[in-house]
Amino acid sequence: PTSSKMVSYSKFSILSIAASTIGAVVSAHEVPNGMDMSKYASKLKNTRVNSNVRQGKADKGAKASKEGIDSTGALYTMTNDVENEILVYSRDVSHGQLTFEGSVPTTGIGGQHLAVSASSIIVAGECLLAANSGSHDITTFRIKSPSEIEYAGKFESNGFLPMSLAEKEGLVYALNSGGSGSIQGYYLTQFNCGLIPFGSPVELRQNVDPGQTEAPITSAVVLPSEVVFTPQGDLLVIIKINDALLNSETEGTTAGPGSLNFYEIDPTDGSTSDDALTVVPVSLNGVGTIPFAFEADEDGRTIIVEAASTILGSSGAIAIYQNGELVERVQTGENGSCWVAYQREGSCIYTSQTSNSNISSLTLKNGPLELVDSIAVDVDVPVDMRLSTDERYLYVLSNGDLNGDTSHIIVYETFEDCHLNEVQSMGDGFTQMGIFAGSFADLNFEVGVAVYGL
Repeated sequence: PTSSKMVSYSKFSILSIAASTIGAVVSAHEVPNGMDMSKYASKLKNTRVNSNVRQGKADKGAKASKEGIDSTGALYTMTNDVENEILVYSRDVSHGQLTFEGSVPTTGIGGQHLAVSASSIIVAGECLLAANSGSHDITTFRIKSPSEIEYAGKFESNGFLPMSLAEKEGLVYALNSGGSGSIQGYYLTQFNCGLIPFGSPVELRQNVDPGQTEAPITSAVVLPSEVVFTPQGDLLVIIKINDALLNSETEGTTAGPGSLNFYEIDPTDGSTSDDALTVVPVSLNGVGTIPFAFEADEDGRTIIVEAASTILGSSGAIAIYQNGELVERVQTGENGSCWVAYQREGSCIYTSQTSNSNISSLTLKNGPLELVDSIAVDVDVPVDMRLSTDERYLYVLSNGDLNGDTSHIIVYETFEDCHLNEVQSMGDGFTQMGIFAGSFADLNFEVGVAVYGL
């Protein structure tokens, strides 16, 4: 990181900048890439989610909400299909349980590698933002209530394969992972959930073929995975593998170590540049590892989950960095560690193993990083997870099992000793078969978990 100071982005200054440039912005409702939207015409007449969006189970959920269940929160996930949709669940904040409320189209195209990224769908105040990697754009929604969202607009990502989104006090960055890769900044206007781009995309320093706009499907594992704001106010981009030549000849087989890329943000306008970049290589005993996702502890230290080393056979790990230096690393003993969640009450770290279908737990409670349980719970193909805002519940997106069952969300209650207790398995709303029902190379199964409310 380039600085230990806390950066504050004034909402008023950002909104004033947005107001001065809004006249130059193309309408958010324009559809890119010549996409035929006639099939969405009826849905777009009323894009609010309610019990009429889907019949059956959605009607039952709406009825339950009206009968007074304490449901003041919400959870969102994304179908990531060709006709991409947001699945909406109201959430009982007292007991963690979910009720399916319905779905709403993003009017964008999903698929295209989102399964190997983090933060593809995020809550930003009273707005929901979702990345459509197949159509290279971002859809925004107004959160009207825990059971209702309303389509706000769709905005170009100004790059290829938008995979991850980050927001801090009205400042948004999108990570485009295709080709050379880039980050694009936006101002978010809360009153209408609009995105106003500023500046030109900042190209990533990952040494790929600049002429290659679409990475081949076999190279999905090498694509940058997440963009996020650190507690210090820097923008962090996680590059899983550097020096990967994304072209049809090498198919991403030429690989170097992954890296943590910290961009210092200008507090006056939220911009950054390649000149503001600090690169921290990620390696184990001189061998590159594959960083995937980010969290931070109470001291603002960087918690990174590493899927494995570039040497086959090495298990996943949790690594702690401070001021750009590795503090400690503990292996989980499991393969395919990808997503991570940090629960502050018990200083608990949870990481999901997609390959081994389980979740590991670690703790910082006693000071040094310690492995609590290599297999805290078994979960069929976990692909993303998110804690509730009060950190009492962990929501895990499972993409089915070896028999091709449909995806579902599993709700766990968290405890101070870092163990997990299953509360609910919610399959309502999911229609696609699980990850193993088709080819893994399709990479178009459900992705992303975002939480609204407590």
